[in-house]
Amino acid sequence: DGEAVRVYVDGLGDNLYTFPDLLDAAETSSDAEPPVHLLSPFDNLTIDRRRLLALFDLDYRLECYVPAAKREYGYFVLPILWGDRFVGRLDPKADRKAKVLLIRNLVFETGFREVDDFLPILAKKLHEFAGFNGCDTVSVEQTAPKRLKAPLVRALTAAG
Repeated sequence: DGEAVRVYVDGLGDNLYTFPDLLDAAETSSDAEPPVHLLSPFDNLTIDRRRLLALFDLDYRLECYVPAAKREYGYFVLPILWGDRFVGRLDPKADRKAKVLLIRNLVFETGFREVDDFLPILAKKLHEFAGFNGCDTVSVEQTAPKRLKAPLVRALTAAG
């Protein structure tokens, strides 16, 4: 009924549609801190893996279907979107009996350097995600690079 408009995206062509207000929002710059989103493997942005690779250069797969020995990131890895780019992948597990959100593995994308700015924002998001999953605390098992585990734990403590 005329609400959506056709858009052209380099590499994807013009068989794409969006809403005009989303285009307006994308053109509006803001000094606000970019939001962090922990995306489901079934989110509209991540579900089309070829489009995800073409738009964001993110080669992503849900590894719960991969034998454990062949998993690269973890069982149920969530892509981490910060603003308009993917900066990492998170393998969380909610231990609801202990009320702990376990970060089994957090892997930053190659070339991501803004870790000092990002970790406090991620820590807040992880506490929100823990609460959503019925957990009171967040525990970090492993990060890549490994040297980022201690700063993440400090950021979680400060945000908690």
